[in-house]
Amino acid sequence: MTLSSKAKRKSAKWLVLAASVALLLPGFATKGVLAKSENGLEHQSVNSQGVSAYIDVAQFGAAPDKTPVENKAALQAAIAFADGQGGGVVIVPVTVEYGYSRNDVTTHPDFSQTDTNITVIDYSRGNTPYSNPLARDGNQVRYFSSTEGDEKNGQHDGNTTWFMGNWHPALMIMHNDATANNRRATVFFGNRGEVNWGIGQGTNTINGGTDDELSDFKIVGNKVAGTPSLTTMFTVKKISGFFGWNVGSPSKEFHFVGRQANTDFLIQQSKAGGDVNLMLKTKSNTRTFKLEEDNGDLIITKSDGSGTAVRIGADGNASYAKGVSGGAFDATTLPGAASVAVGTMVFHTGLNKPVWSTGTQWVDASGTPIL
Repeated sequence: MTLSSKAKRKSAKWLVLAASVALLLPGFATKGVLAKSENGLEHQSVNSQGVSAYIDVAQFGAAPDKTPVENKAALQAAIAFADGQGGGVVIVPVTVEYGYSRNDVTTHPDFSQTDTNITVIDYSRGNTPYSNPLARDGNQVRYFSSTEGDEKNGQHDGNTTWFMGNWHPALMIMHNDATANNRRATVFFGNRGEVNWGIGQGTNTINGGTDDELSDFKIVGNKVAGTPSLTTMFTVKKISGFFGWNVGSPSKEFHFVGRQANTDFLIQQSKAGGDVNLMLKTKSNTRTFKLEEDNGDLIITKSDGSGTAVRIGADGNASYAKGVSGGAFDATTLPGAASVAVGTMVFHTGLNKPVWSTGTQWVDASGTPIL
């Protein structure tokens, strides 16, 4: 019988684990709990099936006086042990430094040789070098998880954290430093150690600012359109409720700012036969601007919405429900006929009649040029 590559890998790991356990964990199989790590969690707590509920890297040689390379090797040995027993939770105490750097995924726990469900809970301080928005690691907890590889990607609920309750389960992120000049609190999203997006509270810095002044809602993006760091994409001001796109402090109810020269703002209907409608409404009046899909005409409705007030055809011709009024002029204020579009109509107050531009001169309804 020929063993699969997965089975061979398992057999090899069991041999390594047997030696590791013999050297590092004498009497492990007969002990319920070996010790407690400095974070207070019982490591290698064995259940009735002989499976370790928590596995402390200290039992594989990790220690505060060991080098990051030695501690990383101990971490990987603990992960391999968890994999060999069918999965488990590996604990890294705060005193163990194994070289973790947020921006360098090669320093993170490696699950490439595992086949089971494993979680690493890491309390170590870490050593993240400067990069926006985080300059260094402070006290933190990191969760690394790996889901067994038999399921296809997207066919499992592994690598998730659930908050469940019978009434309003919630996750609260709270800023507690009353002396700080910001109240920033953010949930970040990223790939392979780099931040891409952030959603949270606080867009500005104000010395002596109030909680409300410093607590605007924000969506930010990292390195957007070539910018070197975090850029504000969307803001809701807490005090006024103003919305802003691409602006950190919107000055109007709806404040749009373009990022590029000749900015385009797009509202698009991609459904076949679908028109695009933009509605403007006061308390008692509503006007709709509609771009018709079938002919490309632009429609502006009457203020009561009862019908069309203006239709601008796709070819540029316009029709008005109440006729065309281009203004009233006398002989001294009448613009030059060549300065307006052919067909422009205005009312001549000196002649007391409408006149039209031919592009070179003004004529009356009979086509006679006016003096």
